[in-house]
Amino acid sequence: MRKYTIPFFLIITALAILIVFAYNFFEIHETTVYKRASRQVRANEYLAMEQWLKKTGHPVRVISYANSSILLSASEKSAIIFASLFDWQQDSYSKLQQWAEDGANLIICLDIEEIEIEKQGITGFLSELGVVVNYNGSETQENNHRSSNDDFPTLDSSVSFTILKPLANYTEKRTETISNVSGKIKLVRVPIKKGSITLCGTPVFMKSHNLNKEKNAMLSWHLTGEQDIEKKGLLFVRGIKTSPGFFGKLAERGNYFPLLISVLVLIATGFWMVIPVFGSLAGDMDAEQERERRGKPMQERFLAEARFLKKYKRLGSYLEIYYLSLKQRFRQQYGEVVDDESSFFLRLAEICDLNKNDVAEALAPSARRGRLTNQEFIKHIYTIETIMERL
Repeated sequence: MRKYTIPFFLIITALAILIVFAYNFFEIHETTVYKRASRQVRANEYLAMEQWLKKTGHPVRVISYANSSILLSASEKSAIIFASLFDWQQDSYSKLQQWAEDGANLIICLDIEEIEIEKQGITGFLSELGVVVNYNGSETQENNHRSSNDDFPTLDSSVSFTILKPLANYTEKRTETISNVSGKIKLVRVPIKKGSITLCGTPVFMKSHNLNKEKNAMLSWHLTGEQDIEKKGLLFVRGIKTSPGFFGKLAERGNYFPLLISVLVLIATGFWMVIPVFGSLAGDMDAEQERERRGKPMQERFLAEARFLKKYKRLGSYLEIYYLSLKQRFRQQYGEVVDDESSFFLRLAEICDLNKNDVAEALAPSARRGRLTNQEFIKHIYTIETIMERL
């Protein structure tokens, strides 16, 4: 042990010097690492809003389609519906109005074209509320830039509203409106008796990447969690997107048929490379090289192996393998299980028309353990070969 003492202390000293040097001359700096959003976030643009409501005691239920019957039978008393995903029937407007009068809070997101609003009869319903929807196209880049500051929430730029005078007779409370920097009304909340109906374009202010803005967060909470006083939850009728996998993204970028052909060609080439070539090509080698490549005949291999086993007095191992193989073959063909070796040898001799003693000497355990001469080994092999041919 003494000869290792000096190297041991030298290693310890070197490590101590390295630690002291690292402590005095190296510093740890924090860096910001930007990670890509998870698949769940990419598939659901309103995930942050939904989780915020759930954590504050307002459960959120999301469905991809609804009609007036589904809405009226829901346990929730607050709903956000996309107009493109709602079945607008003639009686839908009166039912929605009655549902709001009974204390429900409804947010209608007008994400459909102007011609669809006329066709579905939504224009008349809005007129009864004292509201007219305007499609003025997207706002200028300057207005969008000016409205991106903290003084204005982020609202859909393609839809605006006009308040009619006078308002509907049943509107007792003051109608709430939110305008952008240009003075255009982008959101209208009409109180109706115990409830309310809110009109807006696509609720971009509720999207996850916009909630870090205080005005967007306050507006989102005012329209959702603040109205759900009884905490019965919110019903969200919107499209449910699924994040595409590898093949989905591949299909979006073009035709994947050439890729499939390339993969098949690659697989075929791989199999062609690994499958061994049978035989030898004429003219590539002389007779001696060809003989060496083919290897020695089976008879020479068997003889070399027998000589090796004879050298170490293990010729009986061959007979042991044949003995086990013949027992299994006999059991499969005749369905008999003969545990007694003497009876088994007698049964083989009867079937193969051989002498029982020859069969016993070839397969008996005593012969396998004993020392065999060349003549005895060859005799036993011939006997076993005859049994295998006749069995």
